[in-house]
Formats: sequence, C-alpha cells, structure tokens
Amino acid sequence: MINICKNKFKYFLLLISVIFFFYIISYNKNIKSYKEQNSFILNSKKNTEKNNEFLFKKMKYIKEKYISSNNFDKAEIEYKRLLSIPCDENIKCIIIINLSRIQIFLKKFNCAYKNLNTIKVNEWKPLSLMYKGDIELLKGDKDKAVCIYNNILKLNCPESIKNLIMLKLRNI
Repeated sequence: MINICKNKFKYFLLLISVIFFFYIISYNKNIKSYKEQNSFILNSKKNTEKNNEFLFKKMKYIKEKYISSNNFDKAEIEYKRLLSIPCDENIKCIIIINLSRIQIFLKKFNCAYKNLNTIKVNEWKPLSLMYKGDIELLKGDKDKAVCIYNNILKLNCPESIKNLIMLKLRNI
C-alpha cells in the first residue's frame, strides 16, 4: 500500500513540476545569459520586478542543472539562497513549495513542514496543506493526513486541487 502511495506521490510531484515549468515558460520574456542574470542588483526593493524575472530564470536553471540530474542536495541549497532575494509574495511561495518538495524527496520532513508553515498567501494555502498531508502520509500518520486533506476540501480552492484531494482520500 505504501509503495502505491509513493508511486502516486512521485507522479503527483511530476505533474506539479510540469505545471510550474509551463508557468515559468509563460512568464519568461527575453531570456538573458546566465552571467547577465547574476549581474542584477538583488538587494534593492526597487528591483523587485527584475528580481522576480531573475528568480523564475534561476528556478528554471536549478531544474535543468540539478533536479534533472538528481542532484537534490545542491538544488535545496540553491532554493534556500533564492529565499533571501526580495521578491513578490507569490514568487516566494513558489520557491518555498519547490524547496519543500525537494526536502520531502530527501526525507527532511520537519524542514519541509517548517517551510510550508511560512506560506501566508491564502491562494497558496491549499497546495501547502496538500504537501503537509503528503508528509504525514509518508510518516505513516494516515489519520492526520486525512484530517488535513478534509480541511483542504473546506477551503475555497480550485476544483483541480479538490479532485486531487478526493483521489488521495480514496486511495488512503
């Protein structure tokens, strides 16, 4: 039963990765070389828009360089670095979710849970809760996972997430 959940969880992570990949592609305008990206001044609040663009390009770079080659430890380090760059709250949530996914894969459940707790934007709460439920499921606490999943269904969230949660609940 646990192997089935792990396989479904891996497929789910792949699905989320594809969704974020297309989101990143649609956001990109003019792609500059990696060296030019690093030349941005990242510490100024005035440059938040440039930082946002830089962060999307950097996330794509991390995915291509580290995640595709299964170097999750370095990907985790890079995502932690991205959190120090001032940016839009929604982009910070995407970074936190990606970092948490990597930490879940590395079985750093407490770190992932702690990061997911920092998400304050209501639109990202259902996804954050879903990963918390997945963490509880991987830890073996089915009752807590079911409770978290049921709380997601009470939230005002997209139908796609509700359908995914219903699927998870049926398979527990």
